[in-house]
Formats: sequence, C-alpha cells, structure tokens
Amino acid sequence: MEKEVKNKIVTLEYIDWIENYTETHKYFSSEDGLFSTQNSIDKENIKKLQNFYEAVSKYASENYIMPEAKPNLTYFKLEYNGINYSLGCAKRFETSYFCNRTDFENKNNIIDLEYIINGKKQPITTIIDSKMNILTVLLEELKLAGVEEDFINNEVVKVYVKKK
Repeated sequence: MEKEVKNKIVTLEYIDWIENYTETHKYFSSEDGLFSTQNSIDKENIKKLQNFYEAVSKYASENYIMPEAKPNLTYFKLEYNGINYSLGCAKRFETSYFCNRTDFENKNNIIDLEYIINGKKQPITTIIDSKMNILTVLLEELKLAGVEEDFINNEVVKVYVKKK
C-alpha cells in the first residue's frame, strides 16, 4: 500500500512539473498553495509537496541517506536531469514544506530521482546492505560467544566517535 502511495506521488509527471515550475519559481513552499493566485494545476501540485517530501524521506531511510539538518529545518538533496534541488521541511509555528533549485558544495547524499521513479535503490545502498549484513553476523557471533550487549554497544560507539 505505501509503495502505491509513493509511486503515485513520485512520478515522472510530478518531477517534470517541479522541473518546469522551478524554472520561473526557484523556491516554492506548501504555503504558496494557500495564498497564491497560481493556476489550479500548480495549486494542486503545490499541495502534494508534503506527500512528496514524505515519500522521499521514506525512500532515503530505506537507502541509508540522512537528511541535512539545521535547527527547525530538515532537507534532502535531490538531483534530476542535472538540476539540484533542496526538498525540505521547516518547523516554525506551523510545518511548511519547500522545494528549490540550488547548487550543492557537498555532493554527498544526493538522491537521484531517476532511481525513485524507476523503483531502484541508490547505487551505494547495495554496498551498505552488504556491509550491514556482515556487521549483523559479527554482532550475532559476539552475542553467542557471551559478550554482553552493553559492552558491544559501548565498543561500537567508541569506534564511531574515533572516526569523527
């Protein structure tokens, strides 16, 4: 059921609309649909922005991609047809969703919308899945050997903190 909803929101038609709409509106938000004098198609598509964000968020989670986060602001870096977009959620008094064309200095964690449209994982996901499977086996072996879970957790945190 969720996949059906995602596929209905993340469609080639909707992405093409975003591409065309952002040619003249470099930034738009869910609030624009409430107060604008846009045509009815644009208003309807602006209203879909929250669902689009939620679908991308779910996809990102399934592909080990964390959103960029700042106080009261979370966004994903997207790419489609060589154009970069920020798709995000701003939390002030009300939650607002936004999309804008942008350039990214940091090219990490960019979601290629072609993969979502085609129902495919991001290329890095297969590598991460493989490494996570290896880690899971190792952790299970440690538990079977009698190593306490708290000790394992502490060691994992130490390794993670060393890398920062």
